[in-house]
Amino acid sequence: MNTSERNAAIVRRFIDEYQVAGNAAAFAELVHPEFVDHTRPPGVSLGPDGIREQFDAFRSVLADFTVRVVVQSVDGDLVTTHKIFSGDHVGAFLGIPASGQRVDLPVIDMIRLRDGRIAEHWGVLGIAPLLFAASVAAEG
Repeated sequence: MNTSERNAAIVRRFIDEYQVAGNAAAFAELVHPEFVDHTRPPGVSLGPDGIREQFDAFRSVLADFTVRVVVQSVDGDLVTTHKIFSGDHVGAFLGIPASGQRVDLPVIDMIRLRDGRIAEHWGVLGIAPLLFAASVAAEG
């Protein structure tokens, strides 16, 4: 396995074992202790604790939470992933009330690896599907 394949595999393992499954051992193994989130939302803790807070929230407000990787590219130590977060919107998120609807949220993440671990993150989360589902639920 070359470096690019190894880096992509680390990120995919993080998605499957931590983002979806919440595996604490995988988190400890895959996240660098000096992790920095360059697009951390307001009120979210610095460092690795911020990741835990964000994914605890995703898994609690999106029942049956899944992640589908659409495309992934690697440039050295930087892995960029377009993925879809899916789940049943059962809890308020970012002030958007629960809709009870199945939602698919587009995500683009850029992850920099250091020493085989996730060290930096930049990301974009599309929340328009949540807003749409909440507005439909409010009308109906």
